[in-house]
Amino acid sequence: MLYKNQKRDLRNRFYECYSEFLTSKYEFTRENSQRVVIQEHSAGHKFGAPGGIGDQEAHFNLRPIGNTRHGKLKDAKDHYNFRGEK
Repeated sequence: MLYKNQKRDLRNRFYECYSEFLTSKYEFTRENSQRVVIQEHSAGHKFGAPGGIGDQEAHFNLRPIGNTRHGKLKDAKDHYNFRGEK
């Protein structure tokens, strides 16, 4: 997966870069026969914005099998954190 990221250069200016992370994906069939993907994002997301805005700790995403990038499932949370609820 490629993730857009912001970093600072030596002069403290922001620039955008793309980083590739290896993540695990698990395909699962629910009781109602709906196929879903569980994405493991154990590295979390660090975007480098001031104050950590947008950063996410280690988590899982639950997505429909046909839209693993931005797809949403009814009644599913955006993230399932490794450490439980914040």
